[in-house]
Amino acid sequence: MVRLPIAHRIERPDVRSWGNQLYILDILDRIAADPVHDRYVVLDSDCVWPRPVGAMAQAIEAHGVLTLLLDDGSEAAPINGCSGEGMAAYLRRVTGQGPDSLRYCGGEIFAATRAEILRIAGQIDAFWAPIAAGEPVEIREEAHFLSCIYAANGYRLGTANPFVRRIWTTLRVHDARPADEALTVWHLPAEKRTGFRRLFRRLAREAASGRMGLDRLGLPLYREVMGLPRRRLGKTVRDLWAKLMQKAEGRWRAGARHA
Repeated sequence: MVRLPIAHRIERPDVRSWGNQLYILDILDRIAADPVHDRYVVLDSDCVWPRPVGAMAQAIEAHGVLTLLLDDGSEAAPINGCSGEGMAAYLRRVTGQGPDSLRYCGGEIFAATRAEILRIAGQIDAFWAPIAAGEPVEIREEAHFLSCIYAANGYRLGTANPFVRRIWTTLRVHDARPADEALTVWHLPAEKRTGFRRLFRRLAREAASGRMGLDRLGLPLYREVMGLPRRRLGKTVRDLWAKLMQKAEGRWRAGARHA
């Protein structure tokens, strides 16, 4: 367990929330200062790791850096406040060269060899300088920043896609599919307040009974609590109830503030 202060923070008014999005830069600086392993994987906390890492580890070794390509090239609209043109403009500002537009790579995973982390860590200060100086920029999150880094180094795009997918499991949008069960990592943004809470409670009960272990619980539990590859009635009812409780709590807090 490493407690690491946030040094790379986007301040208001550039962002109104989630100013800690570039914490990955602090992590990379920390790894570069004391590299212990040959390969590293950094994941968002709302990820499930249901499969062995072997094939992904081999891909990291082969490519140096794995990139999760989320932009299919057909959309020019901004993603989380920054367009492909905006990312390219930032890249040109830092390096003096670059294309007219960049592809968007997700920030839920960063996976690289020690050598490539040392390379990237050596570039962080230059890419961070415009933000640190308070210059107006479109960069808002780690995915924008990493997409610029990936482009600057010419890393192949989409090399993480065989292993990781951003899967939506909301009541309105559910794009899970049977093939997802073969993935190494599931990124499940909609399960922060539902599936992950239930998974933790289940593991806590297992630990209290002396039977702790994700390996023992296995894939069936992940399917059940996360709703993959299809949402079952029990999960739908529990998620709907959780949503109603969250809204009720929000209204109660708002009323208490104005009381």
